[in-house]
Amino acid sequence: MDYSVAAAEHLNTMLSHFKSEIISQMLKHFKGEKFILAFLSDGGVLIPSELSAEMGVSSARVAVVLRNLEAKGLVTRETDKKDRRKVLVSITEAGRIKASSEITDAKCKIEQVFREMGEDNTREFIRTIELFLEISSKLEKE
Repeated sequence: MDYSVAAAEHLNTMLSHFKSEIISQMLKHFKGEKFILAFLSDGGVLIPSELSAEMGVSSARVAVVLRNLEAKGLVTRETDKKDRRKVLVSITEAGRIKASSEITDAKCKIEQVFREMGEDNTREFIRTIELFLEISSKLEKE
């Protein structure tokens, strides 16, 4: 197998499919408002720099998204009483409900794809993706 050719073909296939609606919808969960709501819904209070690091985007981008979420009543930002230089971000109940709804929608879309794939192909897909991510993670650390 020519791994270079396979990688190029896979990359082209992935890029062309990112334009599809279902893939586009799923990718939205990994960035922007949906990511932040899902991340915060796990509980706790974070500072914007932690969100920036998790998302792999600039602090300016996070600030814009947080401002939008705050305007919608989905998150709150307040100054840390112990360290007034820090801003603490937390999710509101409305934000928790929105995050739960978004996560449910994403799961339903993935479930539809898995049903079409069938049990054997779904198991093989999950096994292969997990292996891909494990190896990718190892290579990033080297």
